Amino acid sequence: MMQVSTKASRWNSLDCLKGIACIAVILIHYNIAGGNMPTWIGKYTKAICRFAVPVFLCISGFFFVGSSYSVEKTLKKVKHIFKLLLATSVFYAIYSILWNNAMHGAKWSLSEFTAETVTGDALVKLILTHDPLEYSHLWYLIAMLWCYGMMLLVYKENR
Repeated sequence: MMQVSTKASRWNSLDCLKGIACIAVILIHYNIAGGNMPTWIGKYTKAICRFAVPVFLCISGFFFVGSSYSVEKTLKKVKHIFKLLLATSVFYAIYSILWNNAMHGAKWSLSEFTAETVTGDALVKLILTHDPLEYSHLWYLIAMLWCYGMMLLVYKENR
């Protein structure tokens, strides 16, 4: 006799879709990193695989909204993403300074790096296009902040 599990059931189709999206992200990064694909194949692969991160965002939204919604839960998610952004910003700032010192002999300090990186134009670009100040592969974190912010606005208005 088959036993029914009391744990939450898995969404196998969504797990498969996430797996396909993971492979697509790897192919995008392989192509950008200068993989051995012919140029025309790399261009088509990159164009076709651009669905991957939006699919992850949609699946995250599906599970987030599908569960019981609360402002506290949303604010907790926002706080978590801000922590991730702060940690990665500090990590990449230190990495950039060390890389420039090691590879180019540049005498860069954290204050010089910040002055060069954090400009008015860069902040506007960050807010409008989700393009982080440095290392733009983390754009999806800012997109998630926008999504959670919109949820706070929509649920505040009871829509």
